[in-house]
Amino acid sequence: MVPVFLVQKNQPNAARRTIYVPTVGTTDYVTPSTATSGTVSISVDGATPVASSATPTPVLAGVHKVELPLESVSAVGARVVTVAGSGLWGQAIVYVVAYEPLTGPSERASRLRRSLP
Repeated sequence: MVPVFLVQKNQPNAARRTIYVPTVGTTDYVTPSTATSGTVSISVDGATPVASSATPTPVLAGVHKVELPLESVSAVGARVVTVAGSGLWGQAIVYVVAYEPLTGPSERASRLRRSLP
């Protein structure tokens, strides 16, 4: 199962651009990874993955934290984030959206109502 994250376009807060990627070892692709280093590549809207300046940080066995660079969330669309390395592999999907996903739907609706004549 691949996790899905929503990130606001041009999100200035690095904590809100941080995702947690489940990772497995490359021996059997089942055992949670304990690798401490790797690389991150990002595919934008289905294009060929490109190496990113982000680095995966192990949080616990089988989970790595990745802070997405600001340039990777500069346009609305889908991203596939891949974490790979020696004994390390994982993927997550990120949708970059034009709204703040952490704001509740009722607050967005009330702002819309206020803007209507």
